[in-house]
Amino acid sequence: MSDQFNASPQEAQSKFRNVSIFVSELLLPSGGVAAICQEIGFSFRQRVYSPMIVVWMFVMQTLSADHSCQQVVTRLNAWRRAQELPRSSGDTTSYCQARRRLPIALLQRLLAWTARKCDEAGVGDWRFQGREVVIVDGTTVTMADTRANQVAYPQIANQQPGCGFPLARIVHFFSLATGAATMFAMGRYAGKETGETSLLRTLLSQFHAGEIVLADRYYASFWLLALSELRGIDIVARAHHLRKIDFRRGLRQGDCDQVVSYSKPQRGCHCHGLTWQ
Repeated sequence: MSDQFNASPQEAQSKFRNVSIFVSELLLPSGGVAAICQEIGFSFRQRVYSPMIVVWMFVMQTLSADHSCQQVVTRLNAWRRAQELPRSSGDTTSYCQARRRLPIALLQRLLAWTARKCDEAGVGDWRFQGREVVIVDGTTVTMADTRANQVAYPQIANQQPGCGFPLARIVHFFSLATGAATMFAMGRYAGKETGETSLLRTLLSQFHAGEIVLADRYYASFWLLALSELRGIDIVARAHHLRKIDFRRGLRQGDCDQVVSYSKPQRGCHCHGLTWQ
């Protein structure tokens, strides 16, 4: 990785121009949202709270210091007045309902679009020998205590009824070069095939050969290493805490550098029909 401050004035201006264009597209109602809605088959009627307007309001609400729905509805009316459009109701109900109708597929596509724009406006010097490095990590989130959420993302088993919130597990990736989130997978907190490694396997097909995944030691399992090798992906992680490595054996490459072989575990893995000889 080279020094980030050695860019010429022309290069710096070009990067700044890319960032300015990206911010302008992000902070204004974008026709790109309509294009994505058409691609995913999400139909809507042209009203005040169209998906383009709602996504724009949602971004502004997230970035603002207030974070309230009322503040972003007030900002919408200020924008409509500047566009010489009639003022809409100051009630937040319609905005909240429109935001709830946004499909997850739209948000996933917008996440990928944001990551691509950040990569185009970012600095390529943060790639490792020209290879893209992505970081993976997992977390949990709670959500509104509705019947639908409780069914889809139930509480943990030892939680008393009525005392907790629906709980989901998320595995997300973000770029080392830009810090932008690139993709995510979400599932139940507990149950079969709901762990972080299981969610990660659902996303491996979206990686490109040659990319590097930087992870913690939880992901250093035989099956993930095997799946990554099949797809031309390299995983960089510490050895799993349950795996005992004897550095007196193996092929020594140098100081703290040694080739260690992993044997296929006796217990199988339900990895989409993967067989490994």
